[in-house]
Amino acid sequence: MTSKKILIFSRAYQNMAGGVEKMSLDLARGLSERGHLVVILSLDDQLDQSFFEWPPNVQWIKIGIGDPSKRANFISRCRRLKSIRAAAKEIRPDIGIGFQVGSFALLRLATLGLGIKSIAAERNSPDLFGYIRNGKAKRFFAGLILFTSFRVAVQFESYRMKYPIWLRSKIVVTPNWVKEPIFSERQNPHSPFSILFVGRLTFQKNVTVLLDAMKLLPHDFQLTIIGDGPELAVLKAKANLLPNSIRFEAPMRDLSSVYKNAFVLCMPSRWEGFPNVVAESLSQGLPVVGFELCSGIPELIRDGVNGSIASGIDNPKSLADALIRASETDFLPDEIKSTIHLYNFQDFITHWEASFE
Repeated sequence: MTSKKILIFSRAYQNMAGGVEKMSLDLARGLSERGHLVVILSLDDQLDQSFFEWPPNVQWIKIGIGDPSKRANFISRCRRLKSIRAAAKEIRPDIGIGFQVGSFALLRLATLGLGIKSIAAERNSPDLFGYIRNGKAKRFFAGLILFTSFRVAVQFESYRMKYPIWLRSKIVVTPNWVKEPIFSERQNPHSPFSILFVGRLTFQKNVTVLLDAMKLLPHDFQLTIIGDGPELAVLKAKANLLPNSIRFEAPMRDLSSVYKNAFVLCMPSRWEGFPNVVAESLSQGLPVVGFELCSGIPELIRDGVNGSIASGIDNPKSLADALIRASETDFLPDEIKSTIHLYNFQDFITHWEASFE
């Protein structure tokens, strides 16, 4: 493919340990390695640092206008648009990629008339609109925003049908990738049964239902929660009332040793896009438990082969039942790893390059 100038816009990287930040940086690295010129633009301040390692040969332009974690006022939005447009005029990219619909909308508006092919990187399933206030209206307007794009990148083919029929022709599938584990074999953890959760402690991830499920499990079942977020204090208070051993750990870059010493990963989310933690766990030979109606879980989990699927969603009883089944199943680590082999780095970059045409 002919080398291109590519501008990636994501909201923020300062202390952000999420999948959007990691995958956008991996994308920048992979595209740069294939000879493309890549520049990343964000709303971070000049002294902010990325949680994840920054890819070499990729410039980072920090706008530094307002707090990225808060809703901006009208003046700040206008200043951001002006700064993004100025950066785009200087870079003159062939492709502009906005990660998440809000960032894409800002990038698209700022670059109107500049002749840039705009790609909306959707990192969540549209199911999320079923859980937010005024979800139907927001879903409709999000669709209109996405319709202004050259392409809409989603993470599974099954997500295409979740979008309006008039938008589907723009959709391309760009699944995430998962790193092959450094360790060839997973350790055999000792009793008691150890459950692991990794992720942001938010409404979406729904760790509350996992704690409710712990009430229904034997007291020797243990839980380790790795992550941070707005629900941390509430979850700690709830965990203190349970008889099970539950400990909290801060986010960490390298989770390989954590995966090796757990029996199962539990992902109790209400919705996902491409759940990176699930894919990473499977690559380590660690089975996963999640809800059948959580987008992203049935796409990756085969019940009884690489994990256990709980019926419905947001149901402590079905989640506890699935965890019990997982504790009684003799999963084969090599078979678990084999279910994730399609999601490799080179194909990840190739899928994205194909979306440029």
